[in-house]
Amino acid sequence: MISTEKKAIANLKAKVDDEIFKEWCDGLLRCQDDSTLKETLQPIINKLSIIRQVNTEMKGNVAGMRTEYYTMVAILVGNVPLVWVLNKDWFHTLCSELPGQIVLGICGTAILITYLLLVKYTKPVKFKG
Repeated sequence: MISTEKKAIANLKAKVDDEIFKEWCDGLLRCQDDSTLKETLQPIINKLSIIRQVNTEMKGNVAGMRTEYYTMVAILVGNVPLVWVLNKDWFHTLCSELPGQIVLGICGTAILITYLLLVKYTKPVKFKG
């Protein structure tokens, strides 16, 4: 019969999508039956600590990159109303004529692609190995 502690650990393991955490849960389940295996948990905890430390160090760098990206997007998007204020004929050409719409489409596509790349490259570090 499975104890409630083992059920709780198995339930927690199923809810969290992290390889190291699942490895730790497996080790913890083994320790429920044999307490001499508790020494096997320390290397797993060390992996979690290293990843947490690396993510903490990277958080500042990533925040700076994201702020810089959002500033550049704001400048790019903010230029459209600025063109309207400065010269309504240029704004009309930009929004109503085919060449202007192509430029706006390219800018929108560039924003979308660079945002997806930003999300991809600024993810938290995961342990592999």
